[in-house]
Amino acid sequence: MNAQMPREHRMSEDSRIVKLETQMGHVQSDVAELKGDVKWLVREFGSFRTEVATRFGTVDTRLESVNTSIERLNTEVATRFGTVDTRFESVNTSIERTNTSVERMNTAMERNTRWLMGTGVGALATLLGILGHALKWF
Repeated sequence: MNAQMPREHRMSEDSRIVKLETQMGHVQSDVAELKGDVKWLVREFGSFRTEVATRFGTVDTRLESVNTSIERLNTEVATRFGTVDTRFESVNTSIERTNTSVERMNTAMERNTRWLMGTGVGALATLLGILGHALKWF
C-alpha cells in the first residue's frame, strides 16, 4: 500500500507562460471572430427589422383600404335599406287606405242592402195591396 503517485512532469515557468500566451492568442482571435459575427448579426437584424416594418406598413395600408371599403359598403347598405323601408312604409300606407276604403264600401253596401230590402218589401206590400184590392181579395 505504499503505492506512490506518479509524479507530474514539471514545466518551467517560461514554457508555461508561452503556452498560456499561445492559448490566449487563440482565445483573442476567437473573441475577435465572435465580435465580427455579432456585428454581422446586428446588421442583418437591422435590415430584417426594416423589412418587417415596411411589410407591416404595407399590410396596415391594405387593412385601412379594406376598412374604408367596408365602411362605404355599410353606408350604401344602410342607405338602400332606408330607401326600402321608406317604400315599405308607403306600401303599408296605401294598403291601410285601401282597407279603409273597402270598409267604407262594405258599410255603404250593407246600408244600401238594408234600404233596398226595406224598399223592396214596402213595394211588394204595396203591389200586393193594389193587386189584392183590384182582385177584391180583401
